Amino acid sequence: MKGRRRRALGWGAEIGGGAPRASMHMDSGPDVMWTTRNFGEAIPGVQTPLGLTFWVETSDVTLVRTTSDIGAVAASRANPSGTADERFMGMFYGRMAGNISRFRDLADRMPGSSGDSFEEQIFGMVRSGERNRPRRARYPITAVKMPYAAWRSSRAQRRDRVELDRWWTAVVADPPTGLDAARALFDEACRRFQPVIGAHGLITMMAQGCYEQVSRLATLAGMPGAEAELITGYGGLEETLLLSDLWRVGREGASLEEFVRRHGSHGSSSGDLSRPSWREDRGQVESLLEAYRSLPESERPEQRQRRQVESRRSTELRLLAGLPRWRRPLARAALKGAAYFVPLRETGKTAYIQAIDVARLGARVAGRELARAGVIEAADDVFFLTRAELAGTLPTDAAAVIEARKQFYRECQLVRLPDYWKGVPEPLPLEVPAEHRDGPVTLRGIGVAPGVVVGTARVVRDSEEDQLQPGEILVCETTNPSWVTLFLVAEAMVIDIGGVISHGAIAARELGIPCVINTRDGTRLLRTGDLIRVDGSTGMVTVLDRAVTREPVVAETVVAETVSEPEQREAIS
Repeated sequence: MKGRRRRALGWGAEIGGGAPRASMHMDSGPDVMWTTRNFGEAIPGVQTPLGLTFWVETSDVTLVRTTSDIGAVAASRANPSGTADERFMGMFYGRMAGNISRFRDLADRMPGSSGDSFEEQIFGMVRSGERNRPRRARYPITAVKMPYAAWRSSRAQRRDRVELDRWWTAVVADPPTGLDAARALFDEACRRFQPVIGAHGLITMMAQGCYEQVSRLATLAGMPGAEAELITGYGGLEETLLLSDLWRVGREGASLEEFVRRHGSHGSSSGDLSRPSWREDRGQVESLLEAYRSLPESERPEQRQRRQVESRRSTELRLLAGLPRWRRPLARAALKGAAYFVPLRETGKTAYIQAIDVARLGARVAGRELARAGVIEAADDVFFLTRAELAGTLPTDAAAVIEARKQFYRECQLVRLPDYWKGVPEPLPLEVPAEHRDGPVTLRGIGVAPGVVVGTARVVRDSEEDQLQPGEILVCETTNPSWVTLFLVAEAMVIDIGGVISHGAIAARELGIPCVINTRDGTRLLRTGDLIRVDGSTGMVTVLDRAVTREPVVAETVVAETVSEPEQREAIS
């Protein structure tokens, strides 16, 4: 690799050797570009060594395989690299990051895409300074193989969702006993996770492409921004089914036990192996039931979704009427593609969450067995082992290695990382800059679900501990399917991490909740009790009054202003 120093990756021998930093942090050449943007949606914040190696190793292997499946790379060259600089995924200060350089190269190999377009999707602009390097020789191959790979992945995703649900239900009903059985279960969960996350990634690419096509068509029809009203109202999404079940528990006396039996793999941080799922702790679910009982019947999930279906159909008619006749077949195909791939993305997410919950179960049983044998001091210390160590090659002095890793884990929690960096990132302080502590604050994100709301913010860092009250505006770092239980209570949402087809954006549109996503610093700069204005069309969040001791106010939905296309682009960037 010219002009770049090759680095050996930490999660091989270094992690096995027990170095505390190497289990959660790696080296990188000075010219390699990395980002945590969008990659933090699945596992935000600092992760334990077991969680990081579970995610990073599997994701990298899967991405390499996907490049071959879609024809971007010849099968003979689709092998995981032994160097950090050539990996798709990495880990820095306990956080998962993506290699921008590798993703740019992948985008340059696909027709209709480029390295610049990839960066624009992530950042809203091109930040790397690199130029596009189109690999046109791969275009015909990718044009043929990618649709077939997407079709095959979509079929596999639906099949795996059913199979994983049966498997998860059987395993949690009859958990393993003994260390060997627990290790075998964890290993099987890793194997099942890999194809599901691979299909999920490819389906996400297709959903993103459909969204962009619909966005361009909306602009051509004189309806800029209408894509947020067109990529919604599909009905039958995993999250709305979950919401309907919880509504029946809170309002109609359905069994909470049965709800947890069906949906217990979810939790406040489903992608974090070390955090409990509802199967282990149903406290969050129980705390929401009272709030659901206070909601009017008009907020019933089925009624909300019916309104969105009607709105989408009406907007589709306006879109088609605004296009020339010769463009309408393409528009119908793009709308049909979005209706297929966007809901399927959420199906995949539920499937891989079930695989993670089985891995969590295997790890907890293994932890209890190792603690009982005196190998580790406490059962939860198992999460400070790596995937390879849990498989059988434990450090010589496991207790000392784990304690050192715990110390580094705590240190990582005291810093944050920039959105983008070259080489190894310089950690940033968590403190809010003095000029933003009490002064006016305006955040710019991506408006992904239309509507304007003025109301009281509640910053929720942990959906199990921070209780959102009906009518408040939810401000959070990211969401996963379990957080949808809060959405019925929220008047609007402001989310730090994500994009137009992230889980939070899809669910917000499906429920008709104004939402701004990818603000990056919302949870740092906003405070619970702030009176804020959220514009889900332009992506603007404005603090109108800083919280002191003022009582919360009931959120008010405002008639949206007409915003020009240039202003929308400025807001998004």
